[in-house]
Amino acid sequence: MGGPPGGPVAGAGGRPAEAPRLPRSADRLSDRELAVLSYLPTMLTTAEIAAELYVSVNTVKTHLKSIYRKLDVARRRDAVHRARALHLL
Repeated sequence: MGGPPGGPVAGAGGRPAEAPRLPRSADRLSDRELAVLSYLPTMLTTAEIAAELYVSVNTVKTHLKSIYRKLDVARRRDAVHRARALHLL
């Protein structure tokens, strides 16, 4: 009921829902950021992710900040949702 077949689906307020925006080429996730991102849907802590990747906790935190910035989110859960919408996970 959101609109014609193949057309935009109405979002809140009857406006077309926006598709998630892909990060610009300058904002693409690095290989290490993608590696960290792959652990976010798990129940592993930051320290456990660091141990799995053989890096320091501070390195994982740095990657997380960059991931959140590039995906325009503020929390781990939001990063997972956005990454799935962008087919990064």
